[in-house]
Amino acid sequence: MDLKLKIRCSCLCSYTISNTLSLEKISCPNCGKIPSCSSKVVELMKIASQIPDAEKDEYISISFEDTNNW
Repeated sequence: MDLKLKIRCSCLCSYTISNTLSLEKISCPNCGKIPSCSSKVVELMKIASQIPDAEKDEYISISFEDTNNW
């Protein structure tokens, strides 16, 4: 499964990560801040890469938003 997450930092920078990237941690490309949920998001991305892609007539949508500031 191809999963992309859009992350918004408290410095107002917004960036996208994908499970196709090999990441040990997530950090803001603008200020370098590491979100407290970084390890959990990396784990989520590793799990998503193990899920087979949907058939062409299937549609999978996952959406969530963290309204807490880091």
